[in-house]
Amino acid sequence: MEVYRGGNDSSFSEHKKVADIGAKDLEDAIDKGKSIRFGINVDENSERKAVGTVRFEDKDIIPIMKGVISSLSSQQTAFLKIEKIVLNNTLDSENKIKQIQKAISEFRNKWV
Repeated sequence: MEVYRGGNDSSFSEHKKVADIGAKDLEDAIDKGKSIRFGINVDENSERKAVGTVRFEDKDIIPIMKGVISSLSSQQTAFLKIEKIVLNNTLDSENKIKQIQKAISEFRNKWV
C-alpha cells in the first residue's frame, strides 16, 4: 500500500508519496490487530519528523472484504470481456488489439 501526503485543497496528482506499507504489515495489521506506523514527512531531511499510524478494528474488516470482492469482480468482468474479444474470429488482429486496449482503458478509468 502506498501512502501519500498533500494539502487539503490539492488534487491527488499533487500529493507526494511518503511511505510504502508492505503486504506482510497489512496482513498482520488486519489479522493480529497490530498498528502500522509510517513516516509522513515529504522532505526526508527535515529535522521535525511526523508519523502516521493506522490500526484496523474488527468493524473495518467487512468493508475491506467488500472492496476486495468488488475489485476482483471488476477484474473478472474485464478479463471475460478481453477473452471474448480474443476468441472473436470475425475480428482481425488490429481490431482485437484496439478493442482490448479500450477494455483495459475502461477498467483503469474506473479506479482513477
